[in-house]
Amino acid sequence: MPNTEDDFPTHEQIEAKAHEIYLHRGENSSAVENWLIAENQLRQERTSKPITFKLMTATAGQRSL
Repeated sequence: MPNTEDDFPTHEQIEAKAHEIYLHRGENSSAVENWLIAENQLRQERTSKPITFKLMTATAGQRSL
């Protein structure tokens, strides 16, 4: 599926997320690395589809998956 403009976060969104990452990782973290992590996380959030699954439980004599 081709990327659309909506798949790409804005500069301001990346900047805010990178700052959040910086606060979590500390002052010795790389600004460039924080930016790339932020961009990647935001793009994944925009392009990922929610995962749904059915929880299967084992009963006596059955194997669980």
